[in-house]
Amino acid sequence: MEYIPKLLAQKFKVFEGVSILKFLFLFFLAFIVIAVISNSINGVFSGLLTSFGLACMLTIFAGFISTQHFTRKPWNPTSPIVVQLSSKTWFNNCLSLLAVLRRYGELTFINLLIVISAIVVTLSILQFGS
Repeated sequence: MEYIPKLLAQKFKVFEGVSILKFLFLFFLAFIVIAVISNSINGVFSGLLTSFGLACMLTIFAGFISTQHFTRKPWNPTSPIVVQLSSKTWFNNCLSLLAVLRRYGELTFINLLIVISAIVVTLSILQFGS
């Protein structure tokens, strides 16, 4: 379950220091550029370009999420109230349960994005061939 996200994190290590707002701005800018280019092209190639652009954008988004997932630093509380709560066993149990749920949730989401990207490319190739 971690092979593809780790591979994406290695390939998209460029996004390690990029904030999520900057990435989303670049993501939507690329979406607008693809939409404008596909509107200027007529016919089947417009759908093909849009499909491949969507697949590339989904893969890049999965790479960004996996890079952020594997380069996350551990959380160290500094607030006195949170430090007192973190000394309780029930609080640590809740945090560990949430950490496991978050980890598997992110890995599932990354793998789902890659599967959707592969389906989009496959369907566009099948549509182009028929």
